[in-house]
Amino acid sequence: MSILSESSEFKTNIIAASGLLPILEILDVCQRRDLIFQLLKIINIVSNVEAQENLCFIGGIPVITKFASKKYPYDIRIEAAFFVKMLCQSSAIVLQMFLSCRGLNVLVEFLEEDYEIQKDLVWIGINGVWSIFEAQGSSPKRDFCRIFAKSGIMDPLSLVLHHVLNEEQTELNKICGERIVKIFLLFSQADNIVKELITTRGVIRRILKDLSRMPLYLQINMLKFVKNLSMVPATLDTLQNANTIEILTEILASREGMTNSKDIYNQVLNTMYNLCRLSKSRQEEAALSGVVPLLQNIVQKEPILKEFALPILCDLAHASKVCRKVLWQNGSLDFYLFLLNDPYWQANALDAILVWFQDDSGKLEEYLIRPSSIFAIIEAFSTAKANSFENLLECLYKLLRLSQRIAYALAQPKFFEKLIKRLQHQKPIVRLNLLRVLKSICNAHPFKQNLVSQYGLYDIIEKLSQQDTAVLVRELAKDIMNQILLDNSTSSKLSKSSYDNEYSNQVSTVWFDANDRLVYDKSNESSSLKGAFDNDLIYRTSKTEIHQRHNIYKKY
Repeated sequence: MSILSESSEFKTNIIAASGLLPILEILDVCQRRDLIFQLLKIINIVSNVEAQENLCFIGGIPVITKFASKKYPYDIRIEAAFFVKMLCQSSAIVLQMFLSCRGLNVLVEFLEEDYEIQKDLVWIGINGVWSIFEAQGSSPKRDFCRIFAKSGIMDPLSLVLHHVLNEEQTELNKICGERIVKIFLLFSQADNIVKELITTRGVIRRILKDLSRMPLYLQINMLKFVKNLSMVPATLDTLQNANTIEILTEILASREGMTNSKDIYNQVLNTMYNLCRLSKSRQEEAALSGVVPLLQNIVQKEPILKEFALPILCDLAHASKVCRKVLWQNGSLDFYLFLLNDPYWQANALDAILVWFQDDSGKLEEYLIRPSSIFAIIEAFSTAKANSFENLLECLYKLLRLSQRIAYALAQPKFFEKLIKRLQHQKPIVRLNLLRVLKSICNAHPFKQNLVSQYGLYDIIEKLSQQDTAVLVRELAKDIMNQILLDNSTSSKLSKSSYDNEYSNQVSTVWFDANDRLVYDKSNESSSLKGAFDNDLIYRTSKTEIHQRHNIYKKY
């Protein structure tokens, strides 16, 4: 052995004389462990790439790699492992032949060794996997990821990372940790089948617990790994069971007030968004874990990240009573009102308020009729543009139908000034919803006639009732005019002091058909509208015809 090690000429002569083939033949049948050890050391001296390729061509790989199994003593196994290491660092042809001889399984076995006892074997396994991914194109990488995933590589790999982080951070340890994290990231970029295979509760819990002990750049890569897994719907339950939401919330809390947190926030919020989207149980878990105030702070301090934080916050209002309770405790109603200033999110904010109001109108109504709240709603109505305005208008109409007090509070000059301008909108659906909003305000106001006169609305409504191209807009405009005229005689008899007693009864007996057309108003019972509604009968007043058809009425 010493002669072979010291004399390159002697080594070359043995290789040239086909000395490797007899060595393989002996290894194939030899039972003496001392001889096997010496022969493996001879083979590992071969450093010439051409000789290595020749060794592979004559069938050396399966003969030698079998000595890496656990049934052989450590000294023989480590020599076989050095041979594997040599193959992984050799030419592309040698590496391909190693892989074709089920070399991946050999590497996985190395990773499964006890790190405390067989550290050298484990590191050879990690470097072997790394070398394979570094040498291959994109297509083979996907195939290797699937093979490795089916072999269960992620569990031992995550355990190795845990041990590496526990050790003193030498240069070798840092390199090993970096390579493991990059291998994780590569697996998360494979196809969905691979992502499902590698997403296990044990692996996810282990890596999330180890995050705090990683350097910042490794944390970001490992969070990218989790984020990529969360993009597959089939992995979400496993991620939830691994307490991912709770740990991600803790990460957000730990980074508050720290610099260089944007990359961390970006990955965490992406993952949280994927987890919470369309899942009430996960939204509730996120709310209870304390994510609401953290997200609100991020939106205010890191505007660039709000694209992922705001959908979560707005969806929480839709989730459950538990979520809405948490929102109330964290002042989220004020946050939604503040969000009405954002042209891109004002419709989502008002929608969240609407859904919340439907569940707890008593508490929210007192809050929403405050001057500051009404001002925020009017500002949103005045500044919203394009599709955002259409969505906001739909939510506003529904909100006003639920609350006459809010509708009454909106009867302000700025609101009507903008409403008049908006009534010239090109889309019929927008004009229709604007008229619905106007009618809701009129219904809530004790002096409709004065309101219409004060802001010059009558001529505009009359013009719409006669000239608008949309049938529904014309009909609704006519109904508003008739409502004002029918209410005029009653309103003139009511004083301001008696309004509170009589108004509630009046409003509760106004009936409209499916197209929002007035069909009955008890406040004008002295007219020919008295009596039961019979199918297909037509009732006439001095101002309009009111049609009644079977099963199309709704009470407002």
